[in-house]
Amino acid sequence: MADLVRTQRDLYRNLHRLAERQRRLIAAEDPSALLTLLSQRQRLTQSLVELGQRLAPYRENWSATCASLEAGRREEMQGMLDEVSDLLGRIIAADEEDARLLTARKARTAAQLTGFRRGRQVVGAYASAGCASPGEAHRQEWINEES
Repeated sequence: MADLVRTQRDLYRNLHRLAERQRRLIAAEDPSALLTLLSQRQRLTQSLVELGQRLAPYRENWSATCASLEAGRREEMQGMLDEVSDLLGRIIAADEEDARLLTARKARTAAQLTGFRRGRQVVGAYASAGCASPGEAHRQEWINEES
């Protein structure tokens, strides 16, 4: 059982490292590398799910499992489990912050696209009025005022 918990801790350490790298990739706006990293995270998460299934019988009767361990081993297990809990909390917090960053970036991009669309509509309106560009329309208005 100690080997399973140690493996679980190590997987969470790796997942935490990937979460930290994920933040850097989001900041660098590198979607290709981010997708690769997310694939790696998915594989680690799947390994954790499988490991959780192997640990389930021990968790179901955790008090008896702990009582069967000698004091030193019990402390070692508790230390690893505390680290797993801490890592999981940090991973969740980082993922929530990353989700906020990506949501904000999505909103900015949508606003930019809306601005581009409006710009095209303006140019289209000038073109349908027989002007080559907004500047041409302004010149046309100036000429008409002088006539």
